[in-house]
Amino acid sequence: MTLPDLQLFRRLKEHAGLQADRNDGSVHSATAIVDTATGATRTYASLLKDVLAVTRHLGTSDLEQQRVAVLCPAGYIYTVAQWSVWAAGGVFVPLCVSHPAKELEYHVKNAECSLALVHSSMRERLTTALGSSKSIPLIDIEQAVVSGHKSGNLDSGALVPFDESRNAMFVYTSGTTGRPKGVVSTHASLRAQIEAVVDAWHICKGDRLLHFLPLHHVHASMQESSTQALTCLLWSGATVEFVPKFDAGWTWRRLLDKQKPPVTLFMGVPTMYVRMLEMLDNTGCDIDARTACSHMRAMISGSSALPVSVRERWRAATGATILERYGMTETGMIVGGSLDDPQKRVLGCVGWPFPSVEVRLCAEDGQNVWGRPGIAGEVQVRGPALFKEYWKRPDATAEAFTTDGWFRTGDTAEWTPDGGCKILGRTSVDIIKSGGYKLSALEIERAIMEHPRVRDCAVVGVVDEVWGQRVAAAVVPAAGLPPPTLDELRKSASQELAQYKLPTLLRIVEELPRNVMSKVNKKQVEKLFAE
Repeated sequence: MTLPDLQLFRRLKEHAGLQADRNDGSVHSATAIVDTATGATRTYASLLKDVLAVTRHLGTSDLEQQRVAVLCPAGYIYTVAQWSVWAAGGVFVPLCVSHPAKELEYHVKNAECSLALVHSSMRERLTTALGSSKSIPLIDIEQAVVSGHKSGNLDSGALVPFDESRNAMFVYTSGTTGRPKGVVSTHASLRAQIEAVVDAWHICKGDRLLHFLPLHHVHASMQESSTQALTCLLWSGATVEFVPKFDAGWTWRRLLDKQKPPVTLFMGVPTMYVRMLEMLDNTGCDIDARTACSHMRAMISGSSALPVSVRERWRAATGATILERYGMTETGMIVGGSLDDPQKRVLGCVGWPFPSVEVRLCAEDGQNVWGRPGIAGEVQVRGPALFKEYWKRPDATAEAFTTDGWFRTGDTAEWTPDGGCKILGRTSVDIIKSGGYKLSALEIERAIMEHPRVRDCAVVGVVDEVWGQRVAAAVVPAAGLPPPTLDELRKSASQELAQYKLPTLLRIVEELPRNVMSKVNKKQVEKLFAE
């Protein structure tokens, strides 16, 4: 068996060959993945062998960029499937385990997948979803591992030449303004994304990550992007602990467990930090949060804006300053707070460009205002980590880039001298045009979150004949406390906001509508004010 000559597989072979000392003097292969649901521990040596086994079972030396759908729960076997597709020369198309049948069918059909790797527990779901589609082979991943091992020697041998410009992965965007688009990344762009994150956050063999995020999303499998956290850690020879579902109590207990290796990296979304803080607020809670976080090199938040109040409460409780970052499926990580100097993690800002990433802010007059504080512009990005295209959408691809080759993110931001990039929100839904002003929904949300009886909130613009749009706030009240009134919110927020930025509409809700990455669905929030 052979593997393509990609840096990913060079590193896998290197890590598989390394031996780690045990306390009793014996040696063993370094641990790559721990499945907390089953307690199974997998080494880099076993990962390499299982990837070779599945590749052999596929029965071809090169799939020649055929698309391969993968439906599998997050965990070790998912990793085997992903790396096996790449080892066989295919294009990896991850499917979301929570998507309904029609969405699964759409992704498989749109990507024109020629086969699918599926976990046995999900085979029936995918079979049903593809019932009306052209039949494609469905291969049980676990059976493929067993079959490949039975077929003989699995020595990887020499790596064979491979063109990094070939397509590596399709990840489908959320599709809030239409059907999801397939974002095509090459092996070269994935390598650039991984190297930028590993370099910026100094990820190394000694790191251990708790992994909660869904793996069909870039935020989890590459770094923190669900594809990124996984791949960056394994690229570096570190250990990933897969956790099937986030639970605040379990997480605190794991961080305090002295019988297990300490966790050094935590990558999550703001909701996770809120839930963990709520546990600390419970009467009778005896969790030592500072001890729990004492081994952490970095605690990172992404996918949506981290409320200032949450960041400050977390620092007071644990002594750790959460590091924010900002990126997209199309770009990988764009900017992030300083890992080396927590003092440079400025409230309300997401930091500075990652290595190899160029960033500019394009104002309405076309001028680059990066470096000019207080002037808003669209975030535009250039560099080797950018995606190749939207699959079969040349019109959308052309529209996404400027004539001089910069990717238009659709996000509006300002530059600040001490904190770098300050995201104001999605130009389409987070920039509210009211009475001649352009208002940042994220800025208003941060101010509302300072009210002691607010647990969560989302701000949108509601169409109005007089003002153009009115500022509307959907608020989740704090547990056990009466919800705030509109007047109370306006009075509290007026300490930070001008009068014209204050909300004029309020809806109290039990929870905000969110997608699988815990991002608030602003389109659904807008509908709350149409009822």
